[in-house]
Amino acid sequence: SSTTHFNAGSSVTGTGIMAVTGGTTNVNVNLTLPVNIQVNQSGGIVSGAGPLNIDGAYNWTGGTISGVVNINNGGILTVSAAGVILSNVLTIQNGGIFNWTAANINFNGGTLNNNGTINCSNAANISMSFSGGVTAFNNNATGVLNKTSGAGNLNNSVNTSNAGTFNISNVTFTQTANT
Repeated sequence: SSTTHFNAGSSVTGTGIMAVTGGTTNVNVNLTLPVNIQVNQSGGIVSGAGPLNIDGAYNWTGGTISGVVNINNGGILTVSAAGVILSNVLTIQNGGIFNWTAANINFNGGTLNNNGTINCSNAANISMSFSGGVTAFNNNATGVLNKTSGAGNLNNSVNTSNAGTFNISNVTFTQTANT
């Protein structure tokens, strides 16, 4: 399989769609994906020292992401694949919008720091589950977690710190880990 490297001096400009369907994409530099670039990741591996900064739309339906991902103000990360894993080498810094339409996000030592908005819009049960390592979901002072529609409930077994807002209505929120 192929490998693409973004090293010192690399940048992404223009408009269009960047499809990641296989192989490995190494982000070895502070790389910003501008607002006019939409990334559709259905497979492959995106990794590296980064960070990877998202100013536009990033649609994650498969594959693996590791390192640090910053969803900047105006950026949108949509996770729509069940069983997405936030591994011990992935930290997501959300300052934009994180649309969570998948049923389960598995924290395997990963960290999600929310300073923006997380929209949980799946009609099924949505779970943040723990499978090892030091895990954290930090909903900081400006962070908002919305789960207000659909028939499903929000189940959380991840260590959670909330200084922001949990906007939960018409569903059951179950917390089973230390908060």
